[in-house]
Amino acid sequence: MNRNILEYDPLGTKDSIRDFMEMYDVDISTLARNKLICVVKKMIFIKLFVDNHSRIHYPKSMIYDMLSALNSLKEHKERYYHFNIRSFIENVLRTILLLDDSDKTGVNELFKQSRSTCSESDEEIEIINLLESKYTISNNYVHSNIMADMKIHQFYKCIEEEVIESGKIEGHLEQMCVLLTRVCEMIIRRFSNEVEHVFFRKKATLSFLLNEQLSSLQADVQVQLSS
Repeated sequence: MNRNILEYDPLGTKDSIRDFMEMYDVDISTLARNKLICVVKKMIFIKLFVDNHSRIHYPKSMIYDMLSALNSLKEHKERYYHFNIRSFIENVLRTILLLDDSDKTGVNELFKQSRSTCSESDEEIEIINLLESKYTISNNYVHSNIMADMKIHQFYKCIEEEVIESGKIEGHLEQMCVLLTRVCEMIIRRFSNEVEHVFFRKKATLSFLLNEQLSSLQADVQVQLSS
């Protein structure tokens, strides 16, 4: 199956992708555009999951954070891009832990609890490690850490006229695609029944939005749950 071709599209995913790409409307390379499409596909998967999830606030906030991160790139506000990535990761952890909407657990405790929750799965711990690594990178930007190697402007005009280099935007989009793909994997591993509910008899759509590997993982997890 060619996962880039979707002949039957009951969830309207192709229209959603096209509409977003037209709305985003940025001058980027073909490679960066392909990375952006990857990001949008994963966001659609997460939104479909969120719409059927038992808890609402933090899962919805994941979508808001990613949309805001994309907007920050479009507006050439790199530091705010990292603000949103950091918030996204925190909300992923809260979703994994099924925390109440009013939860105020700090980030260190979120990672600690997530490691405990996922301790029986090496694959899930690997994803938590990735999230922590990405969180540290974004945290360096948010707190102007010298490790971020960021420009420290001294004049408002410099901030207003700041431009993110096209190669750097492409790199951010690639990292977003990697991050979202692993988060989608975590959703499948932790919430497979909810994913199955959304994509029942729509496996071609699942493969189109994710990839064959994650689509197969969903099938494998379902077999394990039913055995």
